[in-house]
Amino acid sequence: MKDLLQPFQRQQLEAAYRIVSDKRTANKLNSLLLLDDGFSYEKVSAILKLDDATIRRYENSFRQIGLDEFLKSPYEGGKCKLSEAQLATLEKFVSDTFCQSSKVVIEYCEMNFGVSYTNAGMSFLLRRLGFVYKAQKKVPAKVDPERQEAFVEYYNKIRTSMTVDDKMYFIDGVHPQHNSQPECGWIKKGTEKQIESNTGRKRVNINGALDIETKEVIALSCDSINAQSTIKLLKMLEDNNPAARKIVVVVDNALYYYNAEVLGYAQDSEKLELVFLPPYCPNLNLIERLWGFMKRKVVYGKYYKTFEEFKDAIGHFFQHLPLYADELEDLISENFQMIIPNQ
Repeated sequence: MKDLLQPFQRQQLEAAYRIVSDKRTANKLNSLLLLDDGFSYEKVSAILKLDDATIRRYENSFRQIGLDEFLKSPYEGGKCKLSEAQLATLEKFVSDTFCQSSKVVIEYCEMNFGVSYTNAGMSFLLRRLGFVYKAQKKVPAKVDPERQEAFVEYYNKIRTSMTVDDKMYFIDGVHPQHNSQPECGWIKKGTEKQIESNTGRKRVNINGALDIETKEVIALSCDSINAQSTIKLLKMLEDNNPAARKIVVVVDNALYYYNAEVLGYAQDSEKLELVFLPPYCPNLNLIERLWGFMKRKVVYGKYYKTFEEFKDAIGHFFQHLPLYADELEDLISENFQMIIPNQ
């Protein structure tokens, strides 16, 4: 029975299953999910400890009445309390307003529609409307969409003009701190997963360069990321690419990239060409994706007793970067993500 559900149908069923507390309803939803996974009626019956006929009845019901009727909220008992027009109004309100809890939405429904919901019932309804509960995403307040578009257009022109002998790098610094960073994960309800913490504030300073074609990385560990360490990194790029006709280096607006020594070194070079990103646009610096990937693999959810162990783990990551080739190929592409600030 594999592929019983369309992807959007499975997503809604999974959302409903996560919040349902009634065992009978949970079995009803889970039966379709298991059938969609490819399990036979007999196997699903054994897993849920239900008879074969019940599983078949659930499946037939879904096929006959469709997903919306099948997913009628167990908390609200039957027909939705809101009309289609009211649902559309509610969806717009939640889309336009940052609602920190379902209580805000419940009060909105009571005030505007004269309809009351429980917390569980409203959570179910919001998931039905396609909402999920997650944290806000921070973006730079001063980001300029037009300058982002202009950079991408300019970048594409550079890429089009490059030959096989040219190289393109994105460079940036990163400063992972020796301090445990808790990570999200699946934890059994009612229990906790603990991680030991550090009190130190030592950090590893890495000035790095990412080859956008090969995904190879030059990671220079240094006492401080400044003009001198940047020049050292640029020289390493030249030394590592003796046959290159031109080496284009994309940098952000950190002060040390505008340092007179750095600019002078680049100007005197026969190969180097610095390309500056627009201000407040870390989304356009593709090496930022590598830094995030490194932190997920090495920093988040990990405990290192000593700073030396922490440094060794980061060094091991960069030394064995080819092990992550497939993941990095999918993650680091020239498909730039644009930041469009809220209007």
